[in-house]
Amino acid sequence: GYNFNGLYAKGFLGQGMTAALVEFDDYHDSNVAGFESCYGLHIPVKRHVVDGGTGGQPRGAEAEDMADIGTILQMLPKLKRLDVYVAPITNLGEIDLYNRFAVDHNAPVLSSSWGNCEEVLSAADNRLFALITEEAAAQGQQIFQAAGDSGAVGCRGFPEPTLGSISTMQEAGVPWVTGV
Repeated sequence: GYNFNGLYAKGFLGQGMTAALVEFDDYHDSNVAGFESCYGLHIPVKRHVVDGGTGGQPRGAEAEDMADIGTILQMLPKLKRLDVYVAPITNLGEIDLYNRFAVDHNAPVLSSSWGNCEEVLSAADNRLFALITEEAAAQGQQIFQAAGDSGAVGCRGFPEPTLGSISTMQEAGVPWVTGV
């Protein structure tokens, strides 16, 4: 678990707050509605399509979306709103998604379970991502990023140059982002 018991004991349930998620597949609104109905929740979930989103019906990664959405809704059952940013799974899509979050400045926190191996992206992509996340931090926005599903060896088995490397997800390695 996430050990939120201390926060819950103090009454922190996300009251009045908007949270945001990073997603690279779309999701069915009916799945969100079914989830909320099952848990007695009534939190508006707003989709923000970036660069055309994923261009159609959800694909296999909808399970990742629903795991992220479900986790946030359960952990913060008094949220005012959940913003879900959906972009194509490309370097530009990712950059534009994080930039849109910073420019919109609607939510104080963004969470992402998606990531790229740090060696895969160019130095220019890394610098641009760092600038965007620094802007968000300067505005008081916090970004939480999964460091990788398998810790430091999560990028092993990917094509060169990451094959056999010890690394983290690129996004979690940026000073303005909290790696989780």
